Amino acid sequence: MKLLLIDDHAVVRAGLRLLLEQQPGMQVCGEAASVTEAVALTCQPDAILLDLLLGDDLSGPSAVAAVTDRFPGAPVLVLSMVDNLPMIDSVFAVGARGYILKDAAADEVVEAVRAVARGKEYLQPSLGAALIRWKDRLTAPAGRSAADLTQRERQILRLVALGHTNSEIAEILAIAVRTVETHRAHLIQKTGAQTRAQLVRLAQEAQLADLAP
Repeated sequence: MKLLLIDDHAVVRAGLRLLLEQQPGMQVCGEAASVTEAVALTCQPDAILLDLLLGDDLSGPSAVAAVTDRFPGAPVLVLSMVDNLPMIDSVFAVGARGYILKDAAADEVVEAVRAVARGKEYLQPSLGAALIRWKDRLTAPAGRSAADLTQRERQILRLVALGHTNSEIAEILAIAVRTVETHRAHLIQKTGAQTRAQLVRLAQEAQLADLAP
């Protein structure tokens, strides 16, 4: 099983390589500190371990989507310190096959790698129950409103509804892409709206068309 490691900390990659290459049948075929570096690699991995926050490079769901697009045959296991439930839900929505926190035990990381490589989904058990409860609390977006959103969240809602990507929103508002992703996760958590169609309807109901960035 050939593995690709994507993490912006060299010491984390070194530790993962040491752990994984001790396992029968596992071999690290490539390492990258960013999605930009990863998509330029020529190796053909069977599975990918991806950190969710990669400095100034693509992060969050955008990183998962880019890696999945570049290596369509390799399932992505997110290995992160981020335990934000809307964010976790979002990365599964764009193609991640597994999610595990960096404080997990070594044998659990190995188990997760083997699971996604076999075509299964893996979610760390401590996160699974919390994610189910969070989803159960969500009601239909039509019953929610933008009343509790901050000014910045309302700006981002408007720009998302207009079809802008996270990178474009970051440029328009002069903020980091990671900041956009955080605000978007809070927006989802507050409203329950996740698809662009739901966000468009929410923006229309809140009459955000004329909200200046």
